[in-house]
Amino acid sequence: MAGSVLRIQALGAATEVRADSERLIADLQGLFRYFDLEERPADETVTNGFYAQIGESLECYRLVRHNEQILRTHSYPHLLAHLEFEIHAELTRRAEGCFLIHAGAVALGECGFLFPGDRGTGKTTLVACLVKHGFEFFTDDTAVLDLHTGRIVPHPRPLNIKGKTQQLLQPLGTRLRIASYGNASEPYPARYAMPCPDSIAKRPRPVRFVIFPQRQPGACVRLEPLPRSEAVLGLMHHALNLPRLPKEEFALAARMARHLESYRIVFGDLERASEAIHGLPFR
Repeated sequence: MAGSVLRIQALGAATEVRADSERLIADLQGLFRYFDLEERPADETVTNGFYAQIGESLECYRLVRHNEQILRTHSYPHLLAHLEFEIHAELTRRAEGCFLIHAGAVALGECGFLFPGDRGTGKTTLVACLVKHGFEFFTDDTAVLDLHTGRIVPHPRPLNIKGKTQQLLQPLGTRLRIASYGNASEPYPARYAMPCPDSIAKRPRPVRFVIFPQRQPGACVRLEPLPRSEAVLGLMHHALNLPRLPKEEFALAARMARHLESYRIVFGDLERASEAIHGLPFR
């Protein structure tokens, strides 16, 4: 059996990818470089993960999970981006002992910041801007909180850059770099902002601020305090593994609310939003 198997482990969970393509395995190793990885020859069937197959013409790609095809595409960037998303979704579904929130997360000193929000609210761009200005990177999409301590645990998934996001982040500075995946003929390569090693958090931090972002092009920056009850409801609304741990997560969210400050930030300009967050009384 040709190809390799890549085992990816995080959050106390693991999944595997078998691929006929050395290029795909190498690209996945780059995207998941801060996770625990193990590569081996594809000498056995992968029953707990994904199989990526490249057609004989090298122009058709199939992605299979649990013997069921979930993607067929002629675009390598589409395959890579979809597989990266599916791997994270699989690890999230199997995560143990943690509260998972659809949120970005950074830290400055001993102070942790959560940015819960739906897709399109500005989490990724805001997190990237803060990292560019010296904050430590935890995640831009899936915040991991220890169920016992309530601290944010580093989960450094690369930032998926779409549309005009790359333009909004210019100049990137030295703490992030753009990585593009695709052939020269691909009109839409897969782009990621890769945090440099010195910008990634090395240890958990307590949450001090929960800030709900709302990006509105052209809007002036408004940083508005929120009642703690609204913060708890917001955290529960954005919880990713609530059906599995409802009592534990609600207890943690209520306990956190007694010690954190909550805000909503409306912004159009990233730099001004970063300045407003820098101005919070956390030092």
